[in-house]
Amino acid sequence: SINENDIVVIFAGRLSGEKGIKELLLAFNELPINMSIKLLIIGSSFFNDSRESKFIKELKTIANVNKDKIIFTGFIPYDEIGKYYSIADIGCVPSTCNEAFGLTVIEQMSIGLPMIVSNMGALPEIVSEGASIIVEYDENYIHNIRNALEILYNDGNLRTRMANNAIRRSRLFSHNIYAKKYFEAINKLIKKE
Repeated sequence: SINENDIVVIFAGRLSGEKGIKELLLAFNELPINMSIKLLIIGSSFFNDSRESKFIKELKTIANVNKDKIIFTGFIPYDEIGKYYSIADIGCVPSTCNEAFGLTVIEQMSIGLPMIVSNMGALPEIVSEGASIIVEYDENYIHNIRNALEILYNDGNLRTRMANNAIRRSRLFSHNIYAKKYFEAINKLIKKE
């Protein structure tokens, strides 16, 4: 039920409280009803778990307000996830916990998705201001997410600039660069001894 002119926001991850999915749904429900926007939610409560937890049932109740605009896919195998990313226009990682390293952020940036992320944990270090909107996790968090969604929805030029910046930023996290920095860090430790 996604139309060609819809702007698609994607969330991919565990459907648990600390991932900020509830806040994202509440923010999405605050958007003006006339917006051609869809929210694609990929994930389950745990890897390959199709059971609906109490929390997932709560999420689906919240989503009923916009049931024609919110799509739950459930668990998707990792080798198929790229197909879903490719139909998205905006990536969202609204974690409310101190996220150690959001691999999904790198994956989404690498295909050119402008990102909306919380300012929790390492997320602000992974993205750049030119590739994302970093949302303040505070008492206005739901409103902050809503504003970020509306900004990116309304500004196609901004989405394009951020998409290009996201691709460039994601290249900093290649396997080769990771390995090089890892071994440089180890060598520094060895030299100190």
